[in-house]
Amino acid sequence: MPIAITAFTAKALQDKGITDIHHMGNLTLNVNLDSSSPFSGSSSVISASIRGIGQDDFAFNFDPGVGVYIDGVYLARTVGANQKLLDVAWVEVLKGPQGTLFGRNTIGGAISVITRDPGNVFTGTLQGTTGSYVRRDFAASFDVPLTDETTSSITVSSLQHDGYQERIHLPGCGGLYGRCT
Repeated sequence: MPIAITAFTAKALQDKGITDIHHMGNLTLNVNLDSSSPFSGSSSVISASIRGIGQDDFAFNFDPGVGVYIDGVYLARTVGANQKLLDVAWVEVLKGPQGTLFGRNTIGGAISVITRDPGNVFTGTLQGTTGSYVRRDFAASFDVPLTDETTSSITVSSLQHDGYQERIHLPGCGGLYGRCT
């Protein structure tokens, strides 16, 4: 049975400036990955639909129509599914029903993130981004060999920025919620 798959290597994602799953929607036809779902209030929630099939609600009692998998482990809810793409080997977007390969909750398709295997030589990478609203993003990844046969990797990141709005109180007003009394 033929399957429509779009795959991206870590190098291709880095060259295109793709840092999380949400931004992959710009690279693949008929895929809508929305991280600004109006009811959630969090950018970690992803509302995914492939070929028009998906789930827009982030509630815990709804199963998504597009499954998100990290190394074959299913993320059962849309909350937290907008993963940062640090330390990945490649990402696959599988269009259409994927129940035979991935199981239930993949009626629209699946997004499979495959992480990178640790190397057997001590290496590391550092990334940093600064920007408007005092943006400070940092990421680090290190391969740490423990023995000749045991390897490990450590990956950490921090994303911070100030708010987009500033609350200005009117002079002479106070009380609850800044209302004039």
